Amino acid sequence: MIQRSCVACEREPAASGLLFCALCTPPSQLQQSVTIRMTKPNQGITDVRAKVRPDPTRRPVREAKSVEAWNHDRQRLELKTIYTDRDRDLFVEVWQDPETGEIAWAKREKLSDQDHHGERTKAAQRNQTGGSDSAG
Repeated sequence: MIQRSCVACEREPAASGLLFCALCTPPSQLQQSVTIRMTKPNQGITDVRAKVRPDPTRRPVREAKSVEAWNHDRQRLELKTIYTDRDRDLFVEVWQDPETGEIAWAKREKLSDQDHHGERTKAAQRNQTGGSDSAG
C-alpha cells in the first residue's frame, strides 16, 4: 500500500494513512472513516472518506473520498481520490496505481464549474451527437 500525502496540502503525510494531515485540519473539525468491503477471502476494497466541518450545522468545507475502483480504460484496479474544497473553489480527481502510487490520470478544476465534473458532465457525455470518439 502506498503512503498517501494529505489531499489538501499534498506535502505532509496524511495522519494514520487517511486523507488529511494535522497541519491542514484541526482534529476537532475532522471526521474520517474507513470501510473495507470483502470481495474474496483475504481481499477487500478500501473506501476512505473525510469531511472537514468547522460548523457542525453546515455543509463540510472540504471533503475527500478515496476508493479502490476498476478503471475500464486501463483495465485495472486503481486508487481513485476525489477532493473538493469549497473555500478555494477546487475540485481534484486523481487515479493512481495502488501499489506504486504512480498517477495514471488527474484533473484539477473549479468546483463551481460543473461542466468539468459531476452529473452535468456525465449527462453531456451521454447526449453527445456525432458518433464515437476518433483519434486524429
